[in-house]
Amino acid sequence: MPRTLLSIALLACAATSGCSPSSTNGKSAPAPAPASPDDDRDAAASADGAVSSCPVAGKGVVAGTVTHPALLEASGLTASTLTPGVLWTHNDSGDSARIFALRADATLAAEVKVAGADANDWEAIAAGPFEGAPALYIGDIGDNPKSRASVTIYIVREPSLTPPPTSVTVAKRLDLTYEDGPHDAEALLVDPTDGTIVIATKNLNGKSGIYVADTRRSVLTLATTLDGLPWVTDGSVSKDGRLVALRTYGTAFVWMRAPGTTLVDALQGTRCPLSLEGEPQGEAIALANDGSSYFTLSEKKDQPLWSFTLTPPTPR
Repeated sequence: MPRTLLSIALLACAATSGCSPSSTNGKSAPAPAPASPDDDRDAAASADGAVSSCPVAGKGVVAGTVTHPALLEASGLTASTLTPGVLWTHNDSGDSARIFALRADATLAAEVKVAGADANDWEAIAAGPFEGAPALYIGDIGDNPKSRASVTIYIVREPSLTPPPTSVTVAKRLDLTYEDGPHDAEALLVDPTDGTIVIATKNLNGKSGIYVADTRRSVLTLATTLDGLPWVTDGSVSKDGRLVALRTYGTAFVWMRAPGTTLVDALQGTRCPLSLEGEPQGEAIALANDGSSYFTLSEKKDQPLWSFTLTPPTPR
């Protein structure tokens, strides 16, 4: 997101209690906000111990620092399906069509050109199945002025990193139109069980629209709306599909998903708070494949890759 728009976002977030300003090297920066009444409502919905249905997030630990000179605006993040311990990411708008593989210590494992793709406003990346094999879904879904006739998702087969490739080719391009007009979005979710694509929109008023892709008709259909999520910047689904996460600049949440239910079903359930550490422009979150931890990353140069443990809920 451009800096001017980020400044507007921070003012709006402060007004809606979605994030609060803190000082980093003399600059205004988003930081995790204190719990709101809505958070309390979601995490402790009743007096019968509903809070025990939530996993517990630990304090952030710096796994490493991203120092690759070409990775300055990390916007999306997802755990590799093929290579344990690797995370895939990409730059925000203004870069060429390429993705980066980071090791667990944030060092670069590969820089990979995406042949057959254009980089208009890349905002998200998600791992998921495609034609029976692991794939990466790259979301060219940003639209700050809300003027795009359609948004694009590029699907590439996830490459092996032995040896590291220099390029991959788009296996499928999806041009999708919102049924109710253009929206800005930065969060892309892919169901690991059947490849269903879900987009969470980014709105100033804190109401995030949850849209499901009908790929046969090339339409994004509104399934539900989530309140209290100003400026959603990324999302993630664990490899087994049990956990679904969304983050904003200053808050993050995870939902437990019951077997046999959809991503949309999960997002309408109990919302559990996640920990965040102070980031100048935190836009990325990725659940580990086994759901035992998650990672966050911010735009800007030399940013830490934060790692957080995620302890399963205690039995009631």
